[in-house]
Amino acid sequence: MGGKGSGGHNRKPTAQKLAEGNRGKRPLNLREPKALPGEPQMPSGMTEQARAVWPEVVAMLKANEVVLKPDGLAIAALCSNLVLFWQADRGGAGTWQRARGTG
Repeated sequence: MGGKGSGGHNRKPTAQKLAEGNRGKRPLNLREPKALPGEPQMPSGMTEQARAVWPEVVAMLKANEVVLKPDGLAIAALCSNLVLFWQADRGGAGTWQRARGTG
C-alpha cells in the first residue's frame, strides 16, 4: 500500500519518517533520491511583473532554507499568481462582479 498510482496513501519521505519516528518499524529507504539544494534559475516566458516578484519570493524561501533547484516552475507559478491576485485586488469588488456577469 502506498506510493503514487497504487490506490493507497502516498509514502512519506524518509526525512519525514526520521523526524516523526518510524512508527511502522518498516525498513527506511536510505537510497531515496535527494533534491538538489540551491537557488533555481528563473524560467523564461515569465511576465515583466512576475520577474520583478521573483527575487523577493526566492529571498523569502532562502531565508527559511526551503528553496531547491527543481522548484523553479512552482516559484514562477506563484509569482504569476501573486501578480494576478494583486491586479484583481486593486480592481475592487466591481471588477469581480463584472467578471462574473452580475455587475
